[in-house]
Amino acid sequence: MKKQISRVSVFQSSRVVSLLYFFFGLPPAVAGLFLVLFTENPENRIPGIVFLLMPVILSVMGFVFLSIMIAIYNFLASKVGGIEFETSEAE
Repeated sequence: MKKQISRVSVFQSSRVVSLLYFFFGLPPAVAGLFLVLFTENPENRIPGIVFLLMPVILSVMGFVFLSIMIAIYNFLASKVGGIEFETSEAE
């Protein structure tokens, strides 16, 4: 049976993806924490601060860009149809 995705919720989808990106940004944040706490050279602290902010940066950018992409998708899907896929019953 063929189905089409005719519309995607902008806010809900963007919120979920921004949370995923937040967790993807945690490992660089740990590295940044070590750079900020254990480096003696002040020039090395700037990248550490950027790494510390990575979860927030990724979340905000993911939310904004996915919102734009979904809005474009919804517009295009209303004009030419959505992504089509086939389903079958599980055994």
